[in-house]
Amino acid sequence: FTAENAAIPDGFQQFEFQGTGKDRKPVRGTIEAIDAYEAYAKLRKDYDFDLTNVISLSATPEKRQQYQQQGIPLEWVEQFKLEHGTKKKEEGKKVVVQEDESLLSDQDRAELQFYQEEIGKLTTEVLTLLQENEDFLDASARRAILDRIGLLSRLRRSNAIDHLRELTKKLLKQLGDDKLFIESGKLSEEQQGELIVRKTQFNEFSKQLEKKVASGIAAVSVGFASIDTEKVKLQIKESDPVKQIVQLLYIAVVSILGLMVVFWVISVIRLLSHFAQNSILYSFSSPQLWIVTGISFIFTVTLFPLVYSWKKLTIQQKSFFLGLALLLGVIFLWLSPILLWWTR
Repeated sequence: FTAENAAIPDGFQQFEFQGTGKDRKPVRGTIEAIDAYEAYAKLRKDYDFDLTNVISLSATPEKRQQYQQQGIPLEWVEQFKLEHGTKKKEEGKKVVVQEDESLLSDQDRAELQFYQEEIGKLTTEVLTLLQENEDFLDASARRAILDRIGLLSRLRRSNAIDHLRELTKKLLKQLGDDKLFIESGKLSEEQQGELIVRKTQFNEFSKQLEKKVASGIAAVSVGFASIDTEKVKLQIKESDPVKQIVQLLYIAVVSILGLMVVFWVISVIRLLSHFAQNSILYSFSSPQLWIVTGISFIFTVTLFPLVYSWKKLTIQQKSFFLGLALLLGVIFLWLSPILLWWTR
């Protein structure tokens, strides 16, 4: 197979590939693309090949053998699914599954913005670090990091927050892996000393990057920028805290009335049963107990429409019920010796 390219455009490379076609027969050939992933994506999208390898023609025999053993990187597969969607057949229709930004929470959206702004800086710093230590890094481990950086760069402007989060985490973990460096036994004594210095510097730099990313994510997760003030205001308005406090006080008043009613019922039963008549008669003659009972009864009856109205009351109606409750309470206190003559 030969892809439809007559000449290699500027900036493109040649890649050889192996896999199977739609008819499940083996295919192999060459293709031109900017990088290995673009070659893989073109072969998947345009020709629907199931690929096992995509390798640059300029790769050394050693690297070629490594790439053949590794096969297609998992990141390529994930990136291709993300860019072109996963097609499903549902009742004879084709549905493309995509991640919708509107489904993201406020915190995820803030974290996504952080990744989109910082990935460019992060990849630049990592590439510089790899270039400075190229002679001491394992080739396959270095290639894996470069592949992940490439995938991160392509995902940078997408809404795939889960992919960005996971890839960044894996990249930082790779940078802190001791297997990233070549074995010291393959180096001279002088180079081994230099390797120790490079490892120390590399690990310190990777830890700084990890702390930087972690602190940045923590800042957007708990920062005031991630708080939707309008939403908070709406929630407070809908919850109506003043009404809840009034209802709580009303329940307290009703509870007091209930306790007093129970007390008087028991007292009447005991009085009729000729049990402790002196103490019961003393309770009946207590103005304080009857005043508490009367006030709680007035407030329970008068304030019920104000607290549990089925329709929204106007300010004038609320003021009327509140004023009526207070007025009746004052009148009751003033006339209590007359109303409760047995307490005198």
